[in-house]
Amino acid sequence: TADKPNLYLYPEAPTRTEVTLGTSSRQRIFASDPPYRKGWQGVAMPDGTFVTDHAAPFLFYEATLEPWQVRRMQREEGWCFEGGPGDAVAGMAGLLEAYGFSAAEADDFVEGWRIDLPPAGAYAVYPQREVDHAVALRVSPSLPVERLWLLVEDPGTCDGALMPPEIAPLDRRGPHRDGVDREGDQ
Repeated sequence: TADKPNLYLYPEAPTRTEVTLGTSSRQRIFASDPPYRKGWQGVAMPDGTFVTDHAAPFLFYEATLEPWQVRRMQREEGWCFEGGPGDAVAGMAGLLEAYGFSAAEADDFVEGWRIDLPPAGAYAVYPQREVDHAVALRVSPSLPVERLWLLVEDPGTCDGALMPPEIAPLDRRGPHRDGVDREGDQ
């Protein structure tokens, strides 16, 4: 499953916006906030808030994935975090900050995962910048989109050396920024 990707939208001015997720007929969106009803329609605010019948700090969803979509994700470059879930979540939050996510966005990540990451002895974490094959994203009117998912697997131990990728920070200029500099799809 695609668990807890947060969508942050930062137009330069309040903008009536429609956001839709592209999934196959065999996938389903099984959790969302605000509720996903064939998309989200509302007003995207420059501070990242999305206003429908209530204001949400970001758009949240979870979706099933098909086996071929998971197999297509890259596993050549990544990091390994040993220790418990708390150590791994803190390590991943540090990676998000290195990619250019704001401290507030990293805090959202920690809040979402600090009690939900299953226990393991180690966590292999592979950054995914190309995820439209799994869940496509359409934003209208168009805004620049930078996506980052973290594929997390339990390798048992960190005995095998992973090749750490070069971190290319997200482009946070223009509509990607605001006072707290939020944007991204975790």
